[in-house]
Amino acid sequence: FYDNSRSEIWVTVDSYLPSTDGYYRALAGNSSWGLTGEKWVALLEKGYAQANETGAFYRQGESDNASKNGYKNIEGGWMDAMSHISGNATNTVSYYENYSNYIGVDDWSNANENLTSWNAFEAQAIDAIYSGKALWMTAETETLDSNGRQNFVDNHVFAVIDYDANTGLFTFVNPWGPSNSSDDYNHTFTSRWSELASNGINAIVSWA
Repeated sequence: FYDNSRSEIWVTVDSYLPSTDGYYRALAGNSSWGLTGEKWVALLEKGYAQANETGAFYRQGESDNASKNGYKNIEGGWMDAMSHISGNATNTVSYYENYSNYIGVDDWSNANENLTSWNAFEAQAIDAIYSGKALWMTAETETLDSNGRQNFVDNHVFAVIDYDANTGLFTFVNPWGPSNSSDDYNHTFTSRWSELASNGINAIVSWA
């Protein structure tokens, strides 16, 4: 991993993972949440929690607990985790929030609740997608599709994985995992850039 100054942090983890009742993974898991199959994401998560023990990460909203070694202390946060994993600087555009003075935050541009200014950031996000960057987006409220299922979830983070130049739609993925007919959320859905500033979504988009 990398601290906020981009210095390397090396950790070693074993192959044991937390489980519920000894049958399912308790935290990061594969599509079935089973104890077999791929577990590199779960091991990465475990390593990140262990690296957090060093106190080298400034975790937004967790500054009082930054030196603790535990899964709870890597929950939440802002775009800093993308830098900690990739070693790259982050770029952030926001409809209204401005945290540019926080430790661990790189380039931050704020539209000051102006839709014209917000829409001007769209080209930067598109270029980041086409450049193979990892994009992160947070919403301040929930939105529903025509069937009443949630697309954006209040105070939740989504991956931005694609942009269709023909339709002007961005594709978002909810990290909760694949949904089924009994779930009240969509795992994957699309939205226009201008909509990210409407209906109280107040988007923050980052890439690294």
